[in-house]
Amino acid sequence: MMFICRRGFRVLAGRVSVLVALVLSACVAPIRYETAIPQLPTGSQGRIQSDLIELDLPELTVQAQLQAINWSGQYLLPPLGLWLNIEPKSDSVRLNTARISLVSDGQVTPTVAYLGPDTAWFSPRALAAGCGPRFYRTGIGLTRLAVSQEAVNRADNEMGIFRPSDEPILLKKASCFMFWFDTDPQPDHTFELKLEGFSYNGNPVVIPHILFEKGTVGQVRGFP
Repeated sequence: MMFICRRGFRVLAGRVSVLVALVLSACVAPIRYETAIPQLPTGSQGRIQSDLIELDLPELTVQAQLQAINWSGQYLLPPLGLWLNIEPKSDSVRLNTARISLVSDGQVTPTVAYLGPDTAWFSPRALAAGCGPRFYRTGIGLTRLAVSQEAVNRADNEMGIFRPSDEPILLKKASCFMFWFDTDPQPDHTFELKLEGFSYNGNPVVIPHILFEKGTVGQVRGFP
């Protein structure tokens, strides 16, 4: 594996303020790995980018990544994580977290807990739970911190992790969520994601079910 290291900085200056410098340093390397690849539902408006799917609906735009990942025989421990980024197109979109579900090889898998809503790009809490900047956005990934299995399994409210609820959450701006499901996070399974918990002005937002199948992708990953 070839590593490339670089160092650089960007200077930002405001009209009145003095300059602010941001120093960045990272080594990058290309890698390939097995993961759960989403399939674009027939007739849907959207796109696939690596293991990320984006669907564009009249009421909202949703991005999803299922974290069934295998790096050379090393994969994440259960529960399986799902990253969602929701961009509502009005302030009347709501999410019922109890109606986000996942089917693994034909079996419904219980939802363990969820984190959110959080602002995807600016929340340290979101970043620590894997809900902040995603490596496929830039091609160069930040070191991904994660909450512990224990915190997820007990739904640690102090860390912003909760059990799913029928109480709807109002989404006024772009927000990210992490959902965890009680299933093996290896990509060998066929997964079906059902996003049935969204509504607009009290009416259900119909989002087609998303199928995930095993595939291989390449990325350029960053290492501090």
